[in-house]
Amino acid sequence: MENRLTPRQLGQLRSMDTATIANAIETFGVRHHTEGYMGNDVRCLTPELGPMLGYAVTAVLDSTSRDPRPNANGAQAFYRILAEAPKPAVVVIQDGGEQRTHSCLAGDVMATLFQRLGAAGLITNGNVRDLAGIRELDQFHVFAAGIVPSHGLLTWIGADVPVTLSRLTVHPGDLIHADANGVVLIPHGIAGRLAEATRPIIAREEKIKEFANSSEFSVDGLMKFLKS
Repeated sequence: MENRLTPRQLGQLRSMDTATIANAIETFGVRHHTEGYMGNDVRCLTPELGPMLGYAVTAVLDSTSRDPRPNANGAQAFYRILAEAPKPAVVVIQDGGEQRTHSCLAGDVMATLFQRLGAAGLITNGNVRDLAGIRELDQFHVFAAGIVPSHGLLTWIGADVPVTLSRLTVHPGDLIHADANGVVLIPHGIAGRLAEATRPIIAREEKIKEFANSSEFSVDGLMKFLKS
């Protein structure tokens, strides 16, 4: 796979929060500021784990349709793809069913298999279950619409295909950064330069907060500070 980052580069990006990563991406002008991230319909269910970073391994599943479109070998094919994918991997599942509010696209058993095959976590616009069991795993991140109790009728529709979650299209191999702030896609063309681009952003924000909390703070002083 081209555009893979070194372990050092991956570590640098993983040490930063997703909001800062999003700010740094903006400085390259590679996409509109309203694009490249998921909304609050895909939320972090494991905020205590901090940032997650990895290359997308994609699938489309359906657990709510009464007349499913079966793919007898779908799960096996996906697990093989995940095992052979670049690491760290992130499983990204699009809900392809009829009732997303009632979907269940993974539980603790599937999460265990995903992790064993090299996934750092799961992102889905559907729901999950067995969250307590998932949290017993070591550092497996979950981003989903919510939680439901029943697995429904799970059907594998496709794997290793472009998927769309929360207005964001994710292709296999895309680099994903996510934490309690949400999910952001990192363009490959700038990924290797992104960590460096965060430094002036972090420094600027720290100066603003330091000034805001100082005894010298005033509205006039703020206006002057922001122009500097």
